[in-house]
Amino acid sequence: MKKKRIFTKQRTKKIYYFFCIVLILIIIIIIIILYPKNRYGIFILNENINNFYTIPKNKKGKIISNSEIKILDYKNTLIHNLDNNNENFNFSIQIYSSSNYENALKKRNHFANNLAFNASDLLLVVINHNLGIDYLLVYKNFMTRNEALNYCSKYLNFIENCLIINFQNLN
Repeated sequence: MKKKRIFTKQRTKKIYYFFCIVLILIIIIIIIILYPKNRYGIFILNENINNFYTIPKNKKGKIISNSEIKILDYKNTLIHNLDNNNENFNFSIQIYSSSNYENALKKRNHFANNLAFNASDLLLVVINHNLGIDYLLVYKNFMTRNEALNYCSKYLNFIENCLIINFQNLN
């Protein structure tokens, strides 16, 4: 007679379920890795409409540290009188910018003496904004923005990105 087993192990079904679960997990992991939520690597920041800081009017005897920092002292009126008149300028190429007048003047002299720029083509412009004062060193007067861009790309190869100043928007 043939022997029959009455009690058999259900091992084959357990192995089948185990491999199915592992296969599903591998597919899910591959999907998560290959298809991230943001495919382009960018994100959007919401505009901050709240104040970043407040300066109290009544200090109540407290000493506020770092109050001499330029960003907190935005009522600075130290403007050097410049001899150039920029009212008849349209577009110009910005070469240098600094919040220190002496540094801007040194750069102007450096460009005029060492790089053979015509001193009359170099102009120092003052921009007064809520963070203080900036001195821009600009080069030449152009009638259109495209003329300035073309000149900058052809002849000013030491400038990586040409920044064109529109003098009508400065005032």
